[in-house]
Amino acid sequence: MVKLSLGGLPVPDTVHARDFADYPQLAKKFGYPLIVKSTRMGKGVGVYKFEKEKDLLEFIEQCQGDGR
Repeated sequence: MVKLSLGGLPVPDTVHARDFADYPQLAKKFGYPLIVKSTRMGKGVGVYKFEKEKDLLEFIEQCQGDGR
């Protein structure tokens, strides 16, 4: 996205979070819908869209249970 931004193209607000515990606070800051992308995956894999807080919290719970 850096190259897109440098090229003058509009890009969404973006932040890097290292801990699932940060997600709810960031969601409140940025609002919904919220897009979450795993930095461990590439080429469109590991991208999730959340329309509401309930879905985000369920995702976080599932990921923490999986040891991701």
